[in-house]
Amino acid sequence: MQRLIYNIFYKHILNRPKLRSLLTSLLVPEYDKTIDLFGSPLYVNSRQEIGCIRAYDFVQMCALLRDETGPLINLALLLRKGDAFIDVGANVGLFSSVLSRVNSIADVKIYAFEPNPDTFVRLTKTMAGKDAELYQLGLSDAEEEMIFCEGVTSGAFAPLQHSGMKQLLDKQHTIKCRRLDSFTFASDSLVIKLDAEGHETKILAGASALIEKNRVKAVLIDGCGRETKEFLMANNFLLFHGHSLQPLSEPFADPLLRCVLAIHKNYLERLTIE
Repeated sequence: MQRLIYNIFYKHILNRPKLRSLLTSLLVPEYDKTIDLFGSPLYVNSRQEIGCIRAYDFVQMCALLRDETGPLINLALLLRKGDAFIDVGANVGLFSSVLSRVNSIADVKIYAFEPNPDTFVRLTKTMAGKDAELYQLGLSDAEEEMIFCEGVTSGAFAPLQHSGMKQLLDKQHTIKCRRLDSFTFASDSLVIKLDAEGHETKILAGASALIEKNRVKAVLIDGCGRETKEFLMANNFLLFHGHSLQPLSEPFADPLLRCVLAIHKNYLERLTIE
């Protein structure tokens, strides 16, 4: 039925430019405005760029597109031949799967960590046939077992100590955790995506040996609180807006800004020299 309606609409309206233009002028108020798509501003007219306006309205209603697209593009811009991408809190593999396409033009190894055993099954199916190492583990600052709680969605699977309104306290799992620097990564240039429902600083502390050896090029943190920002700055990372890639000259000015891209000073200096 939807296909039939679309065919009628296309034949009698969309395929007739003058009628379409008339209806647009009657039904769509005209104004200019700046919108944000994929982390970049666009100055558009509501009639001339009606597709952009519709896309913007749709993205605002879809948390995945609104919150993930810009950071995903920024990570793709950072990856270079020989890098390794480490996906912490991989869920079903959105970042890992998309960024694995870089392997068509550059050799980038993917490592994905997902503690939720149920979600991990779907992650393995997402990444089937791709050059990736997958781990059904949690990460922390020590080798230990931690209690995790299921969430209202798979993305809210979180350590009990960080549980809140999105977690189901009666559905708990004991998950083995390791330090990130206890793993062997086939690169000295690591790009990390970190989405750990409040456990970010502990995970970064567990990567201290990698950070001290300047092996971590960049870290994207979804849920970057003050403590995590202070840790990164103390370890010679510069902070950028996770969506727009604008430098955060005042990192603590906006407490609501949660998505931050931290890039190590050494990498930025090499870019300047090149």
